[in-house]
Amino acid sequence: MEAFRSKRAFIMTASSAAVGLGNIFRFPALAARYGVSFILFYIVALFTVGLPLLYAELCFGHSRGPTADSKVTAALCRINCTAVLCCYIVFFALVLKGAVNALFSGVSDYFFLLLAAALAIVCFGSAEKISKLAEVGLIFSVSVILIIAALGLINKPSSLSGLVSPSGKPFSADFFAAVFGQVFFSLSLAVGVMTTYGSMLKKGTPLLKSAVAVCLTDFGVSVLSTVVYLCLGGSDGAVYEGLSAYPLLFSSFFGARVGRAVTLFFFSGLTLLSLSAVISYIKALSVNGRKERKTAAAVTLFTAAVGLLLITNELRGLRLTDQSILPLIGLFAGTVEAFFLSFKVKRFKLLLRFFIPALLIFLILRKIFI
Repeated sequence: MEAFRSKRAFIMTASSAAVGLGNIFRFPALAARYGVSFILFYIVALFTVGLPLLYAELCFGHSRGPTADSKVTAALCRINCTAVLCCYIVFFALVLKGAVNALFSGVSDYFFLLLAAALAIVCFGSAEKISKLAEVGLIFSVSVILIIAALGLINKPSSLSGLVSPSGKPFSADFFAAVFGQVFFSLSLAVGVMTTYGSMLKKGTPLLKSAVAVCLTDFGVSVLSTVVYLCLGGSDGAVYEGLSAYPLLFSSFFGARVGRAVTLFFFSGLTLLSLSAVISYIKALSVNGRKERKTAAAVTLFTAAVGLLLITNELRGLRLTDQSILPLIGLFAGTVEAFFLSFKVKRFKLLLRFFIPALLIFLILRKIFI
């Protein structure tokens, strides 16, 4: 089994799989909707639910490998991973479109989806290749976001006051579903990615420290993205609105010419980040195959075909998936995974076996019936 060359390579790769469009677009939109209470409860959910499950997945994968999971958990992880990848490859295509539109426009969304699938197939490879791509993408994108956030705070320091008076209602059913749904998708939990990466770690790697590093990176990028979004004048919105809103925000903040250059750098960094994240999901789905590269190509083409259906009718299917179906799939798969892993991972056994499943079942029932 292939392995990461170092602890840093793993942290970069796992962070790149965790840090994605959910951190850049979805988290800021939710923070603008629910205010500072969303950020505070996200921290609680991240370290009481996200960190234990992430650590459990790494431990399980490190000790038993990606194929030694229970049949029920493995099946749910594959279903969840496929569902997320179908949407994520569309997001990746829209990010590619954002980068190209900074130079010229008029290209069809279908072309970018096919280009996204082609890039994923070509760049798919070994752990070392994925880690290098993830490292470049993470460093470049975070650097661009950090510079924009600093400029935004210097010019409009009062823009963060919008967190105090949100438009949405905190502590509602949608609020808690958004918090915990964001934790699952942001950390790539219950999809088999972290279990796969855990199996690719060398013996003696400090798993808990690595899990904490991934969680802190995930949260840091989310906060930076929220600062950028609010300082540029962003407001309550959804993921698909954020993708098209950023070029307009950059143009109004920096001016037309400089805004176009900033848009190019911003979406170029996200392109690398999205590519490494898409490859991580493909890796999790194809690692059990005898011919991994052929399996990866088949997975990519299948999810791209589903993506073609999602981008028809002005992204109606993508909206439905982002707001309703995927959070429920993620919460349900996470609940079942937490229960089964609790019998196989010694640490956090009580937390995984009782507290997390009970909490997630409660959230799912509230989301469905209230």
